Amino acid sequence: MNFPFEITGAVFDADGTLLDSMKAWEGLAEKYLMSKGVIPEKGLSQKLKTCTVSQAAQYYREHYGLDLSPDRIISETNDIIREFYENHACLKPGVKELLEYFKTRNVKMCVATATDKDLINSALKRNGIYEYFLKVFGGDDVKSGKDSPEIFYKSLSFLNTDIKSTWAFEDALHAAETAKKAGFKVVCVYDSYSHKNQPELMKLSDLYLKSFYFLLCSFINFPLEFFF
Repeated sequence: MNFPFEITGAVFDADGTLLDSMKAWEGLAEKYLMSKGVIPEKGLSQKLKTCTVSQAAQYYREHYGLDLSPDRIISETNDIIREFYENHACLKPGVKELLEYFKTRNVKMCVATATDKDLINSALKRNGIYEYFLKVFGGDDVKSGKDSPEIFYKSLSFLNTDIKSTWAFEDALHAAETAKKAGFKVVCVYDSYSHKNQPELMKLSDLYLKSFYFLLCSFINFPLEFFF
């Protein structure tokens, strides 16, 4: 693999990129509304796929007449999946090794996720990678989802790195497209929950990875079999 650019900063997505956690979100919107005695529309989770929990809460209020405060909806939604993040969410292959390599090269790193950061923080801490990041930006820190560059620019400003040498690591097509348009180098990471978009992700990305191990092997010149 050839690397025509340097790296001084890295902005990592969490769900589906650092964490094998997309399964927790499958049907979450439907589960929440049904817990309130509301029948959800068909394909609701897919419709809200690019939204933060805050944006989803507003959608429930506007489209289903849910007479609850946004903060309560967010809290109750997070409670449904909190146990998963606290006890079950695991790392994608090669994550910790790559973070350690970046740390030794003084690459500044942060997390930019649409999920509320308290959920992500619990999973990062349990998996022993929280300390690698200078900051975790969550969906509760921004007004928009990753169809807007807000969280990427917020991360870049915090890292104080050159955008030309700052990489955004993403698994979702809409987020990767946003980061690319915003001027970041984009690394797309395979996740089974976004497999339908792999051709588009491969075309869009500066680097496309089936696993972080492939990137790590390229940096340190080790055979891939060393890690398996």
